[in-house]
Amino acid sequence: MKKYSIILIILAAVLPVSSCKQNRLPVWKEGMMDIHFISTARGECAYYVLPDGTTMMIDAGECISAGKGKYPASRQRPDSLTRPSDAYARYIKHFMPPVSKDSLDYVVLTHMHIDHMGNTDRGLSTDPEGGFILTGISAVNDKVPFRTVIDRCWPDYPISEPHFKKKSTKNWLQYMHFGDSTGRFKAEKFELGSTRQIALKHHPEKYPDFKVLNIAVNGYYWDGEKVVDAYDREVEGPRENACSCCNYITYGDFDWYTGGDNHQPQMEIPIAKTIGHKIEAMKANHHMAWNTMDTLMLAILQPRVIVSVSYDTHKPWIPVLRENIYSEAGYSGPKSVYFLGLHPDLLEQMPELDENAASKDGHVVIRVLPGGKKYYVYVLDDCDPEYRVVKRDGPFNCE
Repeated sequence: MKKYSIILIILAAVLPVSSCKQNRLPVWKEGMMDIHFISTARGECAYYVLPDGTTMMIDAGECISAGKGKYPASRQRPDSLTRPSDAYARYIKHFMPPVSKDSLDYVVLTHMHIDHMGNTDRGLSTDPEGGFILTGISAVNDKVPFRTVIDRCWPDYPISEPHFKKKSTKNWLQYMHFGDSTGRFKAEKFELGSTRQIALKHHPEKYPDFKVLNIAVNGYYWDGEKVVDAYDREVEGPRENACSCCNYITYGDFDWYTGGDNHQPQMEIPIAKTIGHKIEAMKANHHMAWNTMDTLMLAILQPRVIVSVSYDTHKPWIPVLRENIYSEAGYSGPKSVYFLGLHPDLLEQMPELDENAASKDGHVVIRVLPGGKKYYVYVLDDCDPEYRVVKRDGPFNCE
């Protein structure tokens, strides 16, 4: 019996991380930067732990009724009984650094769609004081305190526009006004071109090479010197997706871009030109749906890692994968695409995706090492309450 125990110990030591389900994500330490994508297959939610322990959540979508529309939905994670907002809150609490004191420093809503802020289906609870439905971001806030909440319009919402007449959007506005007026959190408008609005809270002096640039919002982008309108508004302005708040983060030699559901070449290409060089990683624009991930944008940015949040058979869009992502039309360099909640039907439509995808489900964590010279990508089991590591890629060198 002792002999077999020794063999098991040896095997555990030599087996790669990808085959060892008992591993945990190493504890975050000061100087590291973590970018977590939380998998529920019912919306998008990213959680950041910045180098000094400052925390940020971007979006917290909650599509309770996913799958009732045109495109079949992916299997919900961790199970069909756990609300997405509960899954987000539990995950964030699990990986919250002690310095944060169990609160999120920043929450950013990229744009006002239910897969990013929460829907208002019947049966959801209501905040007893504010009267708004607890869903998505507001439901996470019911379990995790927020310090600052940022959206694209506060406080001057264009309520005459059709989108702002929707029940889900009205619910968001009610939540923002109540939260700010009662001191639950500070509400702010996303400041285009700013590198100060989202800043390190604890020890910024230790990390002078860390910066968050608010690079685009409401169909406008920052070109490095001034704000530029990407649209001819007399003809047609941007729709809600293209109004997304977009961030560009640099830490040492590590570069990261996230653009919400921003799409269409007139936004994707100018933003890429403002960045102007290869980056290490990015979130896929608009879940890689149709008319996204322009090849010229990809040729400029050439991301080594792309994270794409999926939850139905439309996201990603197969032509985007074949013609833009996995072709050399954009760039021929190495690329690893990590999907969350990839629908099995997409593997039938594109069998080569089974081999080409770096991951097809699971939480995805990009961990940048102190100094921003190297990074790893971890995939965590999205049905496991202990979030065991099922894959680790890297280290990748930052250029």
